[in-house]
Amino acid sequence: VEQLIAYFGAVTPHSQKIKDVLVSNGAEVVQIADITVIEPYLAMSKLDCAFIDIDAFGGIAINYDVIRRLRYFYPSLPIIILSTEFAMNEFGTHRLSLVDVSLRVPATVANIEIALFQAFENNMIWVRRQDQMPNILSLVG
Repeated sequence: VEQLIAYFGAVTPHSQKIKDVLVSNGAEVVQIADITVIEPYLAMSKLDCAFIDIDAFGGIAINYDVIRRLRYFYPSLPIIILSTEFAMNEFGTHRLSLVDVSLRVPATVANIEIALFQAFENNMIWVRRQDQMPNILSLVG
């Protein structure tokens, strides 16, 4: 079964490389250059994963709320953010409240593949943690 992956960001050499790697691994990739359509697009389609080039949209600070909303409303969507500003790749779980993986670009083929694999793994951990959280409304009673 082919995965549907969205790449949110401008067409650049690193976006093309990421798309090529994803397609060579059997994914269907759509590229969307407008961050304002992320939520409407997600509401209309069944994405398996999202890559978000935060540099294309002004950086993490200006897009924090958008990404946080994605995590809240689409918790089971693996999210990989990309930036040339990252000092290193972050494949761990300490940023799970926002994203599953942070990938420094330009990235190697191996790091792109690791990021994709780890995003799904980390997202399962995130979803499991959310399922274990008590329902706040039931506690208020």
